[in-house]
Amino acid sequence: MDFSFNDVDNTVRSPDKVFKEQLFADNKSDFEKELNKALRISLEEARTFNDLNKDFEEQLIKKFEKEKIERKEIFTKFLLDLNRIIRLDKDVRDVYEIVEPIIDAYCNQFIEICEFDEETYNKIFKVLSTIRIDKKCMNILQTIIIKI
Repeated sequence: MDFSFNDVDNTVRSPDKVFKEQLFADNKSDFEKELNKALRISLEEARTFNDLNKDFEEQLIKKFEKEKIERKEIFTKFLLDLNRIIRLDKDVRDVYEIVEPIIDAYCNQFIEICEFDEETYNKIFKVLSTIRIDKKCMNILQTIIIKI
């Protein structure tokens, strides 16, 4: 028995003959033809709509992530400064414990504003005004934290 594969050309079969089929009697009604056409058009529109929705969703996610990063960049230094001071001052620690979750929720876009009673609002901004912090952060914080 010869197991060599050098003679491959002799084992390849010739291609099948090409033939054409044609329906002699297309017995579909006009209604079925229109229904198939409408179904095909509907499927194409659905695919297009899904593609548009997918693109829109990707744009929203990119916009969300960009906004999240920008907000975190604004408040990172502010929170670090407060974190250094909380070991020295009890009032700053109390304010930090109130403000930090609010800023975190704002940065993650869970909230846009947070309402406090007048006493808490005044306490927060009275303590924050005694610390040297960025005016931009303070202004944004005043738009987030509002009094009732």
